Amino acid sequence: MDADLQKAMELLTAAKGGLRDAVRVPSPEAAGTMAAMRGTGGALAYPDIGPNGGQIMKIPAITSESAAGYLGLLDQRGLLVNSDARTTIALSHNTTLQMTDAPTTAPAAPIELVSMFTTESVAFKAVLYRGWQPRAGAGAYIAGGIW
Repeated sequence: MDADLQKAMELLTAAKGGLRDAVRVPSPEAAGTMAAMRGTGGALAYPDIGPNGGQIMKIPAITSESAAGYLGLLDQRGLLVNSDARTTIALSHNTTLQMTDAPTTAPAAPIELVSMFTTESVAFKAVLYRGWQPRAGAGAYIAGGIW
């Protein structure tokens, strides 16, 4: 594992990418596996990582389902936001909302739902789709292993 993590750093720097703004990209499953790994002394080998991200060897980690089978390392300075982003806006009169600052899917107590129809209200949903594209040398990845 350590050899793969080091190899990704070597590949990125060899391609003229920088480590100062680098971020590791494992899958949530790989990050969960790393979180449970122990070193030779029994201590956690990667204590700052989990399925929701964290840090691996002091480099920030963002988990992605798209990284299944790979461990990515990206120089964030070399990522370009795609200019042809699209936006969708939806309007609904027939929506039921859970009116709370901390919604849950399985609450301990009964939840109060509010109907937009009965309160003569409307709900808007806006989604902004963004894409990105790396410049040459802005990323490296390792395949195989637990990735």
